[in-house]
Amino acid sequence: MKKNILAILTLVLTVIIGAQVANAIGSLTPSGTAGDATQYTLNDIYTKLTTNVATSTKSGLFAIPGSAVATFRTLSEIYAVIPTIDATKVAVGTTYLGVVGTLQGVPTPLIWQTDPNLQLCWDGTQSCSVGNGLLDPVGDGSILLGAVEYCQYLDADGTTVQTTPQGVWYLPTISQYQSIADYNTINPATQVSGFSSDAYQSSTQNFYNSNRSWYWSASEGLIGHEAKSYKWRVRCVR
Repeated sequence: MKKNILAILTLVLTVIIGAQVANAIGSLTPSGTAGDATQYTLNDIYTKLTTNVATSTKSGLFAIPGSAVATFRTLSEIYAVIPTIDATKVAVGTTYLGVVGTLQGVPTPLIWQTDPNLQLCWDGTQSCSVGNGLLDPVGDGSILLGAVEYCQYLDADGTTVQTTPQGVWYLPTISQYQSIADYNTINPATQVSGFSSDAYQSSTQNFYNSNRSWYWSASEGLIGHEAKSYKWRVRCVR
C-alpha cells in the first residue's frame, strides 16, 4: 500500500515539475502563422552581407528542402563574413555600427547663405559709397563693410549684420565657386539652389594685381577678374 502511494506521489511530482520546466522554457512554435511575410532565411542574410544585394521577406512555412546542405548557410558562415569596421576608415565625429571614427581630413559640404540679393565692392577700403557697394552697420561711417567684411560680420543664421566680426561666415574663394559649377546647365550653371544668373564676388585676389579680384559668373560658370571697386553679388559660406 505504501509503495503504491509513493509511486503515485512520484508521478504527480514528475508531472508538476515537468509542467513548470516547460512553462519556463517557453514554446518553440514559430511566431506568426503560415503566410506571414516577416522572415528572412539565413541564406538571405549571408547574401546581403557578401553582396549588399537586398532581398525580400519570405512568406509561408520554412520547410527544409532535400538539398539543405547545399542551400543553407550556417551561423558560423554568416559570422565569418561580417566585416570588421576599421575606425581609420570612418570620418572623425561619426559612429558606424558602434565604431567611433578617427579619419581626419574628410571634406564637409559647404553651407551656403540664403542669397541676400546684395551687391558689394570687394572690401570696405574701396572707393565705393554706403548704399552703393558698401554697408554701414553702425550708421555713423565708423565701420564700412564690403563683401569680405560683410560675411565676417554676419550672425550665425546668416541674415543679420552685427557691429563686430562673428567669425561664422566668409566670402567664398574662386575655387569654391568652381567646385559647384555644373557645365551641363546654364542660368545658373550649378545644382546648388538659390543662385541667380548674376556674377558673384570671391575672396580671391588677382596674383599679378592686388587691386583686382576674381568673380564667378553663375550664368555659365565662368570666371574673370575685375577691379575691387566693381560691385558683384555676394553670397557667403561656412
